[in-house]
Amino acid sequence: LHAFDAAKVQGGIVTRTAYEGETIKALDGQEYTLNCTDLVVADQSGKALAIGGVMGGEESGVTDATTDIILESAWFKPSSVRATSRRLALSSDSSYRFERGTSAWNVLRGSVRAVELILQLAGGTASPTYVAGSPVPNPAHASMPSCGGADGPVSVFASLKQGKGATVTNELGFVQLPWKALDQISGGSISHEEGARILTALGLKQVPDSPECWLIPPHRLDLTRPCDLLEEIVRVFGLDGIPSRFSGPFVAESPVDAAYNFQMELRRKLAALGFYETQTIKLIASESADGTIAQVKDALPLRPLQDGDLIRVSLPLSEDHSVLRPAHTPGLIAAAVRNSNQGVSGLRFFELGRVFRNTGGGKGRDIETDTLGILVSGDRTARSWVDPRPEQASFEDLLAVMAALAPGHRFTLTPARPREQAALGADVQLDGKACGYFARLSLARCRELGLGQPVYVAELDLRKMQEILTAPVKAAELPQFPGSSRDAAMELPLSTPNADIVKAVESAREKLLVSYFCFDVFTDPSGEKLPADRKSIAYTFLYRDPAKTLTAAEVDAAHQRVLKALTDKVKGLSFR
Repeated sequence: LHAFDAAKVQGGIVTRTAYEGETIKALDGQEYTLNCTDLVVADQSGKALAIGGVMGGEESGVTDATTDIILESAWFKPSSVRATSRRLALSSDSSYRFERGTSAWNVLRGSVRAVELILQLAGGTASPTYVAGSPVPNPAHASMPSCGGADGPVSVFASLKQGKGATVTNELGFVQLPWKALDQISGGSISHEEGARILTALGLKQVPDSPECWLIPPHRLDLTRPCDLLEEIVRVFGLDGIPSRFSGPFVAESPVDAAYNFQMELRRKLAALGFYETQTIKLIASESADGTIAQVKDALPLRPLQDGDLIRVSLPLSEDHSVLRPAHTPGLIAAAVRNSNQGVSGLRFFELGRVFRNTGGGKGRDIETDTLGILVSGDRTARSWVDPRPEQASFEDLLAVMAALAPGHRFTLTPARPREQAALGADVQLDGKACGYFARLSLARCRELGLGQPVYVAELDLRKMQEILTAPVKAAELPQFPGSSRDAAMELPLSTPNADIVKAVESAREKLLVSYFCFDVFTDPSGEKLPADRKSIAYTFLYRDPAKTLTAAEVDAAHQRVLKALTDKVKGLSFR
């Protein structure tokens, strides 16, 4: 219902689509610019009086000086009202109701009742006639096929007389319900007579000469298909009254099932390692005055963001929810800040879900990726009387967590240019394949957020992890011949990353080299035992031939080939 001041309306009222660029000042005092997709209520002169289904206009509004009103009662299409309300960012009680569906059957009934109450409570005189538009549709069933009976298609009409002879005809919707479908879904537990009794009690009516055709009350907008009627019958009858007779058939695992099972296994492993799962909103702030709110600058995505990569919401509900998250790290960092403010000293969080970005700097297509975000910060172990001041977590702790998620596989880190707000950054490879990004939050950002300890985060691509970790595994036979190890201590510049050593060893392609690992790192900031700009690293190399026992000379020759590769590939390296 909406009331117009009759003195401000020229002629009667009509509905039309708005003109492109047409403006109207609504009852909230704001002026809105409309386009040709919006519906307006206008007078005979063409002047817009209201935005259909959303809000009336201020110019035609009722005031204390109003003596005559035009009372409008209408039904508006939910999708049209929703589109206009969202585009104009204008929400009202009217749009709230129309967007969710209302019964067109009440248009005339509501008008009659409103007039009755006005005359009863406020006095006045009502017009002797009603002016009605086209027959009111039953919106839930406007596109239904005809329901055939014994004499062909049946179309049922109901007439409601109002006032002095004005008549509006409303077509009732109908749904055809094959009784065999009820037998199939209930296994014969619900008789046709019981099903008909339940539907009748719910207000539905059976079409004469067509026992499978049911007239739907206009207020039941949810009953549009045969399955809806079956659901009502089973709901009222009760599932406990239907015996279970069949066991579920075997269904092969689908890709969706496989992804779900893989992600659940990751959740269980991380929970067992002492991590808490977070569930954060997918919308974050582009910028915020409150630094603790998740925002784009805290995002450390799999790939660096370019201009235009962010997907922004055209009509955000608030500025803090205006961008689809490109990574999990903003939500994880916000959760870490909240928990740190509550006195939690050991921060262990993870989140699995979807992240969003555009490709090609906004010129490509929008893509969605399932990723795993992990955050580690604070105390390495819980504080207790045994260990009142535990060590702080380091990047090795997060790397160890990643390794625990992929037993039998190898995560490696390659130094990369840090993202914004990150002090250190590295690309993550799983078995040599790019899989994610690893970073330490900058100390300046940590201080800004109120975090007094380093924060380490990782963002991993779940699809690539699943491909690698669920691939068939071929077990190798146990070695038949013993191996022999050699140690090597090397001195090199302090700034040389360990990844350079790994690349140099791999470049040697030594067939006898089975494995190698670092067992000691030494630095001396004072410069007394070792120059302050140098470091000493010790490695153990294991050699083995699967076909025979190696001699000492063969092991030494293989070891020298590896050491030569290190000398040639790593700048400034020397052996001690």
